[in-house]
Amino acid sequence: VSRVAVGAATVDAVRAIRADLYFLGVNGLHHELGILTHDLEEAHVKRAMIESAADTIALVSSEKLGTASRYVVAPA
Repeated sequence: VSRVAVGAATVDAVRAIRADLYFLGVNGLHHELGILTHDLEEAHVKRAMIESAADTIALVSSEKLGTASRYVVAPA
């Protein structure tokens, strides 16, 4: 079970944070498409977190390498 906070209020709250490092969980990592997720609202939050962090590390398990989901979080 995955629990996430999404929506405009979440994006606004994230934009007020300045992180040194963001560990990004992803649904797919595709060599042509980039980092992907299955939920549009989650993609907006993840983009805002990437923008608010000095550095981002994507956490990807082997079964997610080369797979594509519906929404691009960060292009390749």
